[in-house]
Amino acid sequence: MKLRTRKSYFNNLPEGKPPTRILPRITQFIYFLALFSIVAGVLYLMAMRIVFFTGRGQVEHQKTVLSSVKGGEIVQLAKTEGDLVVQGEVLAQIARPGKCEDSPDLRIEKLIYDIKRMRAKLAILQEQLKSTGQRADTEILYRALEIGSASSRRKMEKQTAKEEKLREKVQLLKAEITVRQEELVTLQQLLSKPPDPSCRYETIIAPFDGMVYLVKAKEHEYIRSGMPLFVLIADKAPVYIDAYTKEKYLQYITPGSQMTIIFPDRYQSIGRVDEISSSAQAVAKRQRKDYIPISTMIRIKLVPLDPEEEKIWQKYDRIVLKVRGRKL
Repeated sequence: MKLRTRKSYFNNLPEGKPPTRILPRITQFIYFLALFSIVAGVLYLMAMRIVFFTGRGQVEHQKTVLSSVKGGEIVQLAKTEGDLVVQGEVLAQIARPGKCEDSPDLRIEKLIYDIKRMRAKLAILQEQLKSTGQRADTEILYRALEIGSASSRRKMEKQTAKEEKLREKVQLLKAEITVRQEELVTLQQLLSKPPDPSCRYETIIAPFDGMVYLVKAKEHEYIRSGMPLFVLIADKAPVYIDAYTKEKYLQYITPGSQMTIIFPDRYQSIGRVDEISSSAQAVAKRQRKDYIPISTMIRIKLVPLDPEEEKIWQKYDRIVLKVRGRKL
């Protein structure tokens, strides 16, 4: 049997460079970039919590509520939500319930009352005068029976003086009643006028130029006295932001300080703190412990710094937004 051995050949030549691949380098770059972004984001959030505090708010216009004085049926509703109005323009017409009667004049009512009171007093004085006259006749009879009696004569004189005094009061009261009656007739003639045909209806008019923000009723509905009918926004109505934040941030807020307003479309504006007040929670849900609220809220009223910002705020009416203030 013939055996053969394998020979080994060693290559001493350079092996060369491996082929370069760009994909692993891109993957490595993306990995480090993502890691750096996460670290930077965490640091940014930590810095934001240290430097700033936040809250939520809502853009508000100053609104005017129009209501009916006496109520009734709405027979005409000339405007709807979103319509523009001009000062003096008719917004609605309401048919008043009941009869169309003017309210009585208080001066006439007082004269009628005074005349009735004087007539009652006159009747009392006349009764007293009648009874005094009867007693005088009796005294005369007694005097005829007791001629020369000094006491009877004095009584007679007193009785006569009393009767004369009563007669004077009656005459004065009759004259005063006559004067009051003439005054009553004159006043009634001056105030007498034909009934106003439009008093059956109540007209609601626009007090200024602006826009109808809300209509609270419909035509042919019945509304009560004082019930809101229209909510209007004047053209020059001030606009502000009602913002709410936690009570622990109160130490960083002062009247006149500035806060950043961040709208939903990422537009940012600067507002000035006008008022600070305590408030209930901005939402109905509150966290409680043993029936005691854990935290309360403070309410901040922000106003624009310049007219240009005010015009921009007016476009965001009733929009919920974020507010941000500085701690440091």
